Amino acid sequence: MEVKVIIVDDSQTLRTQVKYHLEGHGFKIVEAIDGIDGYEKISENRDASIIIVDLNMPGMNGLVLLQKLKDDNICNDVPKFVLTTESDEKSKATARAIGVAAWFLKPFIPEKLIGACERVLKRERQKKAS
Repeated sequence: MEVKVIIVDDSQTLRTQVKYHLEGHGFKIVEAIDGIDGYEKISENRDASIIIVDLNMPGMNGLVLLQKLKDDNICNDVPKFVLTTESDEKSKATARAIGVAAWFLKPFIPEKLIGACERVLKRERQKKAS
């Protein structure tokens, strides 16, 4: 089974880093350059396994994107991670209320991100099996 991860971040460098590390573990990556592009890419790739979103982006920030996806019932069952420089509790609480599965601070530790992806995918497989 192909594991598709959508990374939504306005930083080309960050997208390249995430892509490099996750592709090295067999994940297929779809990149989006901001929240608006992310909404389109996620809508087009509803078979995604994980969605990783930055918070601070032009056009549509990550929390607005995540709320819009939830409101429009797009990929609600797909685990979502936040990868950001932000660490304020209000944003974290908002993200949890929207259904975010994990919060990572930049610069990220590749092993932690990969481990979280693998744990979330294992849980999803167990849910489907039962």
